Amino acid sequence: MGFILFVGVLFVVGFPLAIAIYLFKHRDELYAVRVTDKIGFLYNRFVKGAEFWELHELVRKVLLTGFATALASSPSLQVMMASLVCLIAQINLNY
Repeated sequence: MGFILFVGVLFVVGFPLAIAIYLFKHRDELYAVRVTDKIGFLYNRFVKGAEFWELHELVRKVLLTGFATALASSPSLQVMMASLVCLIAQINLNY
């Protein structure tokens, strides 16, 4: 169980954090060929200036999945938390 929790936390927290650090570290050269070849798939479909949007979407999906599994015993709380996450995502999208 300890290994499963370690891998779960590493994937849920570590993966988005690693992407955020890499994007932030290379933010001035995101369209250089060597950076685009490595991680260009994360932001090539977005307009310039919205390269971090995939990170936003990844965090939204992780939160939705996390709330769905953690609150499995209370469906009404699941719906409420999922609605809150979606509402915040929509506000951020429109902002």
